[in-house]
Amino acid sequence: MNAKTHNQTSRTRGFTLVELLVAMTIMVLLTVITVAALDSVRDSDKERGASRSVQAMLEGARARAIYEKQSVGVRFLRDETDDRTSTSMVYIMQPKDFAEGQIRVVDTGGASPRPRQIQLGTLAPRWQTLRERKLLLDGARIKLESVWYTIVESPNGSNNWELTKDFLGAIDTDFRYVLKLYPTIKPNETPVELPANVAVNLHFNASEVPSSWTKLNSSGTAPANNSLDILFSPRGVITGSSRAQGTFHLVMSNTEDTTVGLPVVASNWLASTAASTGDWIRPAGGNGNYYRATSSGTTSGTEPSWPSEDGDTVTDGGVTWQCHIPGNRYVVSVFTQSGRVATAPINEQTNDAFQYAELGEDAK
Repeated sequence: MNAKTHNQTSRTRGFTLVELLVAMTIMVLLTVITVAALDSVRDSDKERGASRSVQAMLEGARARAIYEKQSVGVRFLRDETDDRTSTSMVYIMQPKDFAEGQIRVVDTGGASPRPRQIQLGTLAPRWQTLRERKLLLDGARIKLESVWYTIVESPNGSNNWELTKDFLGAIDTDFRYVLKLYPTIKPNETPVELPANVAVNLHFNASEVPSSWTKLNSSGTAPANNSLDILFSPRGVITGSSRAQGTFHLVMSNTEDTTVGLPVVASNWLASTAASTGDWIRPAGGNGNYYRATSSGTTSGTEPSWPSEDGDTVTDGGVTWQCHIPGNRYVVSVFTQSGRVATAPINEQTNDAFQYAELGEDAK
């Protein structure tokens, strides 16, 4: 009886080595599949995550401005490899106006043009300090005799400043003044990075931002006074020169899309139509892909069969089109009159790319 019980126990004891190896192999495969699926979801959601991060940052700046009763905003930092994209952002503040001492406007070259040169006198070291701290840059605003002027550095030398328009007051006369300083990074703040391979796309055919944001100098880089700033006043609305923009639309896209210059929307393909190298179109029927002309010419009378693999090309009459599969794109919109911040996907179904951001996704 005991022998029989022992034999039954032996037959039902645990897994064999082969069974254990098979089970472990299945578990490893399931783990790999799960991790791959999660990575895929995470990658496809990077642009959405970036838009939420930017929205939260802007809403945080607005809340701080209201609570601290001073202008607070966000500066989008230009990417080191592409001045027309931003991959990080940081909180900024508007310093108090500078109004120390008195200055005068002098005549350095006769009455025509009228005098514009500013004479600083003993204030020169203080203004130089402001300049070195990047609180005083070209384009600063100064109030003299209740009139606002813009000042720039004079070609006569460093820390020499002049008005950009004729001075309406008396020359060689000391005046008190109010100097608007350039926004600066808030104390103890560090930049917040966007997800890897995602950027705010500031190329001319993408985001709707002030024209100054997209201007580069002759060397292809942005001038020092061309920061990408959005400032909220203590009332919670946009303040400063950006207020005239009306609405900001900041497009979040992957860096591959920004590198190739993918537009926010593209025209539908048309028969017998001239196209130039670099032009973008979408198939008339729409397949979700974009196509860039790699040669100039005229399209054929019949729409071609479009390739669906990234980088593949098709000949269309005298034009060669190259396929580009776009990544997900989201827009963060800032309404300057109200200070409201919204985010939504790009509307690629019409030429109104920002329709969902302005009207809500119910507009679908």
